[in-house]
Amino acid sequence: MSRTPIRESIRQLITEGLVEVSRGGTQRITELTAEQAEGFYQVRDELELAAARAAAVHISDLEIEMLKANLQRFESSKRDKELLVKLDNQFHNLIYDACNNVYLTQTLKLLRTRIGLLKGKPFHTEKRVEDACKEHKAILKALSTHDVDKVEKAVSTHYANARKSRLKRKD
Repeated sequence: MSRTPIRESIRQLITEGLVEVSRGGTQRITELTAEQAEGFYQVRDELELAAARAAAVHISDLEIEMLKANLQRFESSKRDKELLVKLDNQFHNLIYDACNNVYLTQTLKLLRTRIGLLKGKPFHTEKRVEDACKEHKAILKALSTHDVDKVEKAVSTHYANARKSRLKRKD
């Protein structure tokens, strides 16, 4: 591979705020401060709620079945933390796609990439894995009924718990 595509990729990562350049020209992956993380979560949570409300209205039977399959795989993969992260991203991406708003979907997918800048892992304890599984079940159940209020409540609970768990981590 030539250097040009690598340089262009690094420039793109810098533009997106995923890589930062120090005064000496050294490049490193950006880490969010606690204050930046709080701001990030405030924005992300509001957009997630908007997407969930829209998904409650627009979600199809096929998308419900895809979420069910994802949840079954999540439940059977509780020991594989890396797979859990992928399945969690897939679960949320399915909801974004179901909201039928391309701009909201693109923005949320970008924000999900940025969440990787936080220290720690989202599924650092068995309890968090169990809780996330229960929360995903509640979201799926609410989406299945197309009840906007129930979906909003389930998603709010999920994100409040995920946020609290992720931000209290020190490693």
